[in-house]
Amino acid sequence: MLASSKVLMTSRFARSVPLLCFSCVLIWAACHGAAAHAAPPSAQTFFQDPTVSNATLSPNGRTLAMVMAGKGVRAGLVVVDLATMTPRVLVRYAEGDVNQVSWLTDKRLMYTQLNLPKTVSRSQSGIYAINLDGSQSQGMLETVVRKRSFAGDSFDAQLRTSSSFSGLFPRTSNAMYVAVCYPDDEQVLGKMDTLSGELRELASPARTFQWLFDDQAKVRLTVSRNGDKESVEFQDDAGDWRTLAAFASSDASAFKPLVYADRKLYVHADKGADRSSLYRYNIGQRAIEDQPLVTSPMYDIEGTAVTDGQHVLGYRYRVDAEETVWFDAAMQATQKEVDALLPDTVNQLSRAYRPETPFILVDAVSPRHPPQVLIYNQATKKLTPIGRALDGIDPAQMGAMEMLHYKARDGMDIPAFVTLPNLALKKNLPTIILAASAPWSRNGLWTWDPAVQFLASRGYAVIQPDTRGAYGFGWIHARAGKKQWGLGMQDDLADGARWAIAQGIADPKRICIAGNGYGGYAALMGMVKDPDLFRCAVSWGGIVDIDLMFQNKWAGIANGSTSMKTLVGDPLVDQAQFSATSPLKNAARITGPVFLAYGAEDVMVPAKHGQLMYAALKRGNPMAEFHLYDEQGQDWSLAGNRADMWSKIDSFLARHLGKGDTH
Repeated sequence: MLASSKVLMTSRFARSVPLLCFSCVLIWAACHGAAAHAAPPSAQTFFQDPTVSNATLSPNGRTLAMVMAGKGVRAGLVVVDLATMTPRVLVRYAEGDVNQVSWLTDKRLMYTQLNLPKTVSRSQSGIYAINLDGSQSQGMLETVVRKRSFAGDSFDAQLRTSSSFSGLFPRTSNAMYVAVCYPDDEQVLGKMDTLSGELRELASPARTFQWLFDDQAKVRLTVSRNGDKESVEFQDDAGDWRTLAAFASSDASAFKPLVYADRKLYVHADKGADRSSLYRYNIGQRAIEDQPLVTSPMYDIEGTAVTDGQHVLGYRYRVDAEETVWFDAAMQATQKEVDALLPDTVNQLSRAYRPETPFILVDAVSPRHPPQVLIYNQATKKLTPIGRALDGIDPAQMGAMEMLHYKARDGMDIPAFVTLPNLALKKNLPTIILAASAPWSRNGLWTWDPAVQFLASRGYAVIQPDTRGAYGFGWIHARAGKKQWGLGMQDDLADGARWAIAQGIADPKRICIAGNGYGGYAALMGMVKDPDLFRCAVSWGGIVDIDLMFQNKWAGIANGSTSMKTLVGDPLVDQAQFSATSPLKNAARITGPVFLAYGAEDVMVPAKHGQLMYAALKRGNPMAEFHLYDEQGQDWSLAGNRADMWSKIDSFLARHLGKGDTH
């Protein structure tokens, strides 16, 4: 029976530790500081492409599909017959990597491809479909070989897969769904036959950005947006549409549809409270039910439904780690069995849509354990390892991660993940303040993070603050970040460094601030605003000037319906603030060591922006360095570039901070 489930903030891993218990963390880490003298893994080991990733069960549970890479081998699509545990390479390219994989039916799969050579457009990945036996391979949106234009020379829209449409999907059709995006920013839902390549657009209200399906792959619900107003439309059994609700995103009545199943609608809503929860929505009464299904006193509850193609079996959500609450009793029991066998990891279970076998897919991970894929047999109660994401990582060498909290100078609570190196620990460690790549996104999760563990393996403490403006901690926390780039958000990072000093974590003379995207901006602004606090800065793909960011057409790409002009500021109105908080315009004030790295094909933060910053720094700062990476976009998806950049960051930090005491 589906009942309300409150999230417990201290799980079997005791991840959330209150501020006053930080000394306990130091004692725990000191008592478990194994492998103090072992050489840490290389950057190539940390930043290699995952050996195994994106594993997914066929709808009948007889076959496992996954992406596999190897030394000197590009990532390809591999399928495993689970009855015999026999693997077979289904797709592999000489140039380019298979990326995402999903099942259309028991016998047909869809996958995407990226990391193409410069001779091929890399603005979007290719979308392909293929039968399980290797036949009837079809390019839906080809990027390797264009035998024809997708739908004629006059077709000027782009196609993409999207999380904007979701549902149960019975997994019995060879069709796939795509968003057809037109130059005027209008998008419609398209249904594509993956055998013929024929595309049919499906009717929906204007300005629709979200579609929900039922278990017969029929669109049941759409959400459209006009300015700040959203409208939720529902299609009944007769095919008639009616408006369920209309609201502004800030209204107490606002909600975000999640899934339509068992003739019920599940939504995320805050109902006027500070934090959102999971609720059921009564379609007949056009109202959210009174009691939440999943809620938390500390986090916004937003996640995904776990289904079997017809019913909601559970709900997967993110607090400090990614957790699953099972509404299905059998899956709840299986979760307990797997957790008993794998007590040191968070174990994410996936069941086939129409299981004809006892096999359960297990994705196991923790901050110290890179992701690993296993198969659990519900009949025999045995686990079979399939593969690990990374080879050469010893969990005993990795750092201990905890979620802690500190107070900003104005009293606001700032959550932060703190990772301590698992070496011969003592206080006054060289410390990295690692800022979020996007300020409205969560800055970390209790899971494997190669960058964090790479730094920790070199003896650095790593602090990842969720400054004001970050979503996931309630509306008060999120809205406090409005127009605070370089101001309150920047102070939160500096306050995190000062807190780390007061707690005995950080050596006050050896603190560096680092980040990518917005985090790179914050790193550079840290050197402008708090030069006595931060010894150096590391910025890869970092924003250097807010005006330049807006010139690069960033105005409408922020969180949901909220524009960059609302979150960051308006270039016409807030020009004085933008100038005062511009690293580029204040480059003369940056006198400490700075590391800059940019991708030559980054369209979000073009390398030219980094070159302008480097030129401005060079005029008076001999300790600035610039690195340009060919064929590298915003995602830093090329393993060789990642490893080279982090090797250089390692050398940079060693020169300017020194390393932690490993003896």
